Amino acid sequence: MNTINPKISVIVPVYNTAQYLPRCLDSILNQDFEAYEVICVNDGSSDNSIEILREYENKSSKIKVINQANSGVATTRNTALKHAKGEYLAFLDSDDFVRENYLSRLYDAAIDTRSDIVICNFYRYYEQINLAKPVLYKFRRGVFDKHEIEMKPLHDLLRENKMNFTQFLRTVDFVRDMTQEQLNDYIEAY
Repeated sequence: MNTINPKISVIVPVYNTAQYLPRCLDSILNQDFEAYEVICVNDGSSDNSIEILREYENKSSKIKVINQANSGVATTRNTALKHAKGEYLAFLDSDDFVRENYLSRLYDAAIDTRSDIVICNFYRYYEQINLAKPVLYKFRRGVFDKHEIEMKPLHDLLRENKMNFTQFLRTVDFVRDMTQEQLNDYIEAY
């Protein structure tokens, strides 16, 4: 395990998702890629999320847990960014789970194409009916230049189905207390 110089930092903001957290963390720990770390920031959960996080932190040296008072997802992501050591960042919601080749496929694509951002399609899982439906990403497949990337809304570049080069995101500060709708309006105004 190479958590001293990880290639990827997986950032997982956590807030009251105890029932989903084990599946999320198990899927991250079962990756076929070795050089990564997992930074979980508990955002003042009132369920037993922090206990689950501590249990996983004790089981794996890849997981680092940060506990903070409830501050919202933007502050939680900013907290995680301060601790991230990886060359690339992958954001994952704490109720998400990924296939065992998630990190290796994104990393290989980034290296092969010398890309700062790698985007993949994903499945939306409907737990009530045990159904997974593909959600196809709306960008065309290919390599995009800096101008094309700058034209994309920021929220599209930061969604969980992609991996970002760390240096690109070091210049981003997540806006505190802004809802997704407000963020969309804010970005579209520019």
